Amino acid sequence: MIFPYSNSKLLKWYAVCHLASSLIVFKYGVRMNGKSIWLLIMFAILLTSCKFPTAIERYNLINTEWNLVEYRDDSGPQNIIPVDDESYTIMFYENGEIEAVDACNHCTGYFEILNGDSLIIDELSCTEMACASETWFSSMNGSYVYTISWLGLNISRDSELDHHSYSYFFEELR
Repeated sequence: MIFPYSNSKLLKWYAVCHLASSLIVFKYGVRMNGKSIWLLIMFAILLTSCKFPTAIERYNLINTEWNLVEYRDDSGPQNIIPVDDESYTIMFYENGEIEAVDACNHCTGYFEILNGDSLIIDELSCTEMACASETWFSSMNGSYVYTISWLGLNISRDSELDHHSYSYFFEELR
């Protein structure tokens, strides 16, 4: 049988599992035989050899198209529902450029990530067509904090100048 670990690591797992089985015997009076110990070892090896993707690996800001679904400010959340063929999407590229669709307008600009969770959006400008839906991105220049989770991308700002905080919530576009 081939193990994913070298013999020394296997022996360490055996020792850990043997210790765990001894504690089980001591605490609960359950006796574990050699077969049970090997099953416990194999289960531990299986769990530790599996690589689960982290949030950063699964959900990446860069080269992912994000769809705006909610805007939240001091007055509360507002669901974003585009009219007709309009949409609200944003994409951040590796070269520091942003492209967005704001209802029927197209936007371009630049961004920079600082300290892993701070986002500076600069020179974001949009065409000024008369869209049926409200526009959201045209005033998005400035400093933000962003988080990415399995729920989506949240870009938020707390402005000390005008005491106004707001956030944009995006879902990954698939």
